Parts: sequence; C-alpha cells; structure tokens
Amino acid sequence: MNTTKIVDKSSFVKEKSDIDFCSNGHLTLGVEIELQIIDSNSLSLVNRASEIIDLAQKNGSTSFKQEMYQSAIEVVTDKCQNVHEIEQDFLNSLNLIDKFTPKDIKYATNGTHPKFFYNNYQLTDLQRYHDMIQVNQIMSRRVSNFFGLHVHLGLRSGNDAIRFNNFFLELVPHLIALSASSPFWCGEDSGLNSVRLSNYEAHPCSGHPFLVNNWQEFEDLYFALKKSKSITTTKDLWWDIRPSPNYGTIEIRVCDGLSNLKEAVAITAFIHLLAYWFEDNSEPNQEFLAPKSWRMRQNKCNALRYGIEADILLDDLGNSISLKKDLINWLDKLSKYEEKLGYQRYVSTIRNIIQNGNSSQRQREVFLKNNSIDEVILHNISEFENKQPIWQTSEQRFSKIS
Repeated sequence: MNTTKIVDKSSFVKEKSDIDFCSNGHLTLGVEIELQIIDSNSLSLVNRASEIIDLAQKNGSTSFKQEMYQSAIEVVTDKCQNVHEIEQDFLNSLNLIDKFTPKDIKYATNGTHPKFFYNNYQLTDLQRYHDMIQVNQIMSRRVSNFFGLHVHLGLRSGNDAIRFNNFFLELVPHLIALSASSPFWCGEDSGLNSVRLSNYEAHPCSGHPFLVNNWQEFEDLYFALKKSKSITTTKDLWWDIRPSPNYGTIEIRVCDGLSNLKEAVAITAFIHLLAYWFEDNSEPNQEFLAPKSWRMRQNKCNALRYGIEADILLDDLGNSISLKKDLINWLDKLSKYEEKLGYQRYVSTIRNIIQNGNSSQRQREVFLKNNSIDEVILHNISEFENKQPIWQTSEQRFSKIS
C-alpha cells in the first residue's frame, strides 16, 4: 500500500515571496569579504565593528556592513559584470578604509584568527543573532572566529540556480584547496588546511548542503525546514553553496577568507570562468543532478585536510586523481573563456597557488621559522596590507606593529 503523504501547501501561499527567485542578471557577480578587526598591540581580535562602520558612513561609504560579531566587518561590492569591476570596487573600499581606520587597528582576512578564543565574542545587538545563539549555543559561538569569501553568481531562474549549484558542488574541493587559510585554531596548529570548514559541519544547516535536483524540490525543502522551525529565512542556510532567491543568485560560501586581494579576485575569476564553461556545456532545460553525498563529503574532507596536495574521487567507483592535476585540467578547459574575459593575470595567480601553495602553507612556514603565533598574525596583516601573497625568505623577519 502506498503510504506517501501529500503535503498541503495552502498555508505556504502567503509566504511564496520568501522563495520567489528574483533574477537580476545572468552571470553577474557580487562579492563579500570579511575583515578581522585586530588590535595592533595585543594582535587579538577586538570588538569595534560598530565604531568602524560609523566612521565609514561618515565618509560616505555603504560598502561596510555589520557581521554577527563585533570583531568583524563585511566589505561588499555592487553588482558587477566581471572580475575587473569587482577588483576595482574592492580597491576603492580598501583605499577608503585606510583613511579613517584608527591607528591602533589592523585588519586581516584569513579564514580564522590564529590565536583568538571564540568564547571572547561580543554579539552584534540584533534579535536574529541572539536567537541563533540561544538555539545553537556553542555551534554559533564558534562562528565568531570564522571569516569567508562569498561569491554571488547571478542567474536567470530558480531551476538555473539549482543546475549551477549542483555543478559547483563538484568543484567544492578545488575551491577549498585554493582558498584554505585557516590552519590555526585557538593558538594551536589544527593539522588541517581549513579548520574553519571542519567546525562549520557541526551546525545542522551549515556546511554540506541538503541535496535537491530542481527548484520545486528546493521549495519543498525550504518550507519543511521553516514549518519545523529549523530555519526562519534562507539566510539561515549556511551551506557551502546555497540559492539566494531574493538576490537572484547562487552564493558560493565554501571558500576561506583569502589573505589578500590578489588571490581573492583570482578565485572569483576562477568561479566566473567555470560558470561560463558550464553555460556552454550543459543543457539549459535539463536537470543537472547533485553528486553523490558520500563522494562530496569525502572530497571535501580530503581538501580541508590536505589542501592543494589532496587526491579527490572522480566517480562513484572510487577512481581518484590528484587535485593539482584536476585543477590544471580545468584551467586548460577554461582557456577559451580566460581570453574572452581578459582574465589572464587572474589565472596566472591560480597557477601560482597550485604550484607554490595556499595561505595555510605560507602561515605554517612562518610558524616553523619563528615558533610564534604572533609572527603568523603579523604575516597575515602584511598580506592584507600588501594585497598579495608574501612568501618567506631566510632574511625576512617581522617586528611587532607599533
């Protein structure tokens, strides 16, 4: 006997606008980076976000936003057509923040602050954030030491959003390996390339997403989660990749915060190139099925542990490939779009990460030379200020910032 229950959605009609996909352009971009607010003397995070955002507004900028915790601020771009515009938008914001930041404040953008203990948080005073802490307790408190790069990709429709979402799920390990910048946690080496992602997995609506194959399935999932009080809005889905219907995008959230602007815009360009490739190499009216959950989880685990040096599963039979080799294969496939969009220098940066390593490897190199977490923090601050990666030489030393 068929015992399948038909869900009565009549009560959801009034809430339909919650999930309407509001397209605002196709293959457009919007990017968010999260800044750590660091005291230049103690080198720890400090709770001064409201003060800095107030200064930004007095200087005529609306690009700086409150985050959940007062030790971070978010820098957002406008909607852009390409990565050249994204880069210029960020340059404008970062040049401006230099002018009004108090002298005792520094910034970094890595996935975690190496020595910050998450129990020293101060919550931004919004009811939504208080509710999250009340429900999720330590799972939400740990987020006070997480910082990411979020890339919004504009799409035409909800079904397109799921197709592109499922395609990018196959690229999660590649994005993790390129962006990993959180090897240290509460003053210790985690042994991982991205401890940030490992911690996110504890939250039921974070990390590895619930898989769907079309927009109708996503709607059904959303309303079931909302009815059960698991979430209140799509913003409560802190997945590695999620549809953002109000913006008309998918939001790729899996990347650690990049330590410098050069690598941040390069990874944004890699995402944009992949989107152009998928646009030309998929059937627009056909579902792109989500990959098997077990393979996704294993590939993600390999990448957050080993970074660029990971192997990943190619298929459900257990065949694997070096992540470095697969990244090179993808760059070869993307060369046509690299030339079309003028992204050659961004791709050169991606190749440099593949060859020389990511931020986590640079931070470990600093620690091995100096046996000092403070030296790692100074290195991260320097990369942010220089807007490019800094590899150590035997002569390079850092002194405390005055």
